[in-house]
Amino acid sequence: MIYAAAKILSQNKAQKQAPWKGWLSATYIPNLDAEGKVIGFFSMIDDTTERKAVKRMKSKFILIASHEMRTPLTSIINHHKIIIFDG
Repeated sequence: MIYAAAKILSQNKAQKQAPWKGWLSATYIPNLDAEGKVIGFFSMIDDTTERKAVKRMKSKFILIASHEMRTPLTSIINHHKIIIFDG
């Protein structure tokens, strides 16, 4: 998780914004010269905060849905066992 605070310059005064809370994905690729020496890096930074939130919502939905499906199924199975073994 990345926490960052941004500053905005407005009328020669620095104003602080609320801290940003989110997830970033960073990829770095070396920039090589003709001899193969590293002379710099290319980088790409992607904000993955929304993707993480969607993934978390999917996981939560699947957890709740599987629980809700198992609950009545357990009761049906138990009643079936009572009927077969006691009947």
